[in-house]
Amino acid sequence: MRKNKKAPITVLIGIIFLLFPGAIFSCTSYALNHMGNLIFGTNYDNSFAPGLIFVNKKNVEKSGWEPGTNGKVARWVSKYGSVTFSVAGSHLAWAGMNEAGLVISTMSLAETKVSAPDERPSLVSPLWVQYILDTCSTVEEALEIDRRIRNSDTRDHYMVCDRKGNGAALEFVDGKLLYHTRETLPVKALANGLYSVCAYHWKRKAPISSNPYNSINRFIRVAQMIASYQPGDIKSAIDYAFKILKSIAH
Repeated sequence: MRKNKKAPITVLIGIIFLLFPGAIFSCTSYALNHMGNLIFGTNYDNSFAPGLIFVNKKNVEKSGWEPGTNGKVARWVSKYGSVTFSVAGSHLAWAGMNEAGLVISTMSLAETKVSAPDERPSLVSPLWVQYILDTCSTVEEALEIDRRIRNSDTRDHYMVCDRKGNGAALEFVDGKLLYHTRETLPVKALANGLYSVCAYHWKRKAPISSNPYNSINRFIRVAQMIASYQPGDIKSAIDYAFKILKSIAH
């Protein structure tokens, strides 16, 4: 496989992990537009595992272990190198960014229900995330993964952004992949509630819980801070990104 020596990342995307002790269902991710570039931030507000950072090489052969109903397992060669954050081990990513500028993060979602087994080979959630980072460079490519690979074991939903500034929220509900992107993603943010529900409360200014750690509450606060952002230099942008994360940290 030919190696591309060109620097592929033209969009600034920063992955910001803050580790705070707290409840399991308190993660939030967002993307802040800074003068045509994206700064991607995510809080991993869990205390059950400290997590590890991995550097994953490209041109590495990999495979899953769960066959589809036709007996075939997923096999692939990593097209892109990546840096990932994991609570489970190597190649079992919770979040990360690849050298093409694609970034993804995982957040718990109680309403998750994956599809029943079919001919598609299956990957558990963290290996499914790694597969996306290994093989995709754009949001559009990430959305196509469900056609050939089944996410077999997840209680989560996902925020994905790419170097072009596109974003998507991916959710598995009632056995189907639902996604929000472009016009249906008015705010590039995701907490631990269904995106449609959080966005509804934000748009309609509907009553929300006074609990600051409530998912809808966190989503709306992120949306408000994104809307209030005034671009400056890159240092002030990163400082503001951390300010958003601190405001919603558990």
